[in-house]
Amino acid sequence: MIVILSLGMGILTAWAIREGWKGAARLTTLILPVMFGLGSGLFTFLLPEVVNEVWIWSWGLEIGKIIGWFMRGGFWVVFMVAVYSLLLTENIFSVSAIRTIALARAASAVGFLLTLVTGFFLYNAVWSFRWPFYWNGAMIGLITLGLILQGLWTAKLEEKLDKNVFLAAIVLSLAMGQLAMVFSFWPVSVAVGSLIMTTMLYVLLGLYQQEILKRLFQRTIWEYVSVGLMVLVVVAVTTRWGG
Repeated sequence: MIVILSLGMGILTAWAIREGWKGAARLTTLILPVMFGLGSGLFTFLLPEVVNEVWIWSWGLEIGKIIGWFMRGGFWVVFMVAVYSLLLTENIFSVSAIRTIALARAASAVGFLLTLVTGFFLYNAVWSFRWPFYWNGAMIGLITLGLILQGLWTAKLEEKLDKNVFLAAIVLSLAMGQLAMVFSFWPVSVAVGSLIMTTMLYVLLGLYQQEILKRLFQRTIWEYVSVGLMVLVVVAVTTRWGG
């Protein structure tokens, strides 16, 4: 069902934006919808279990089940709103790659947010499998490659995919894979591990987008790096080392 959902997202996106579907957009505009569908499908199986555990302990089994179903239903309502926003965003991207339109900047912001959300869902799924560190590195690197490739393309929205963008996506995804292997040895929960990797995605993708746009000033660098450092410090302080 998750595979069907992911493929359905890709087909739906291709059908919805078929009129302006040209050049690099034929690839890049499908990456995020497919990965968002995959991440949402995997994440929905993890969300109700946590809620059920809390409410089973507090109020009993039946209420825990009810709360879990409400949470799952609420998640899919948010999912439908996100899909609508995603289709609008990808439509703007496909058109902006051909001609300049005023909504491109707003669409880039929405696309950046959805990229981070998708990354969190998929990273959460990877950490939940409790794989060895090398599998964590390989899977998170592969996931990040798709997310960063489409994220960097949206920075300039050109009809052709620049070679430097593709090379940068490979380098950044390798860096994320290496970070995933490092954090695999940290005694952190699935949610915290996912948050760390999402923060690293925010920093790397955000910085290189600004570099492409020629806006990578000292203040911009500090804004992104400070967020990453703050999250790492909080995680390091709250982590139970040893024992």
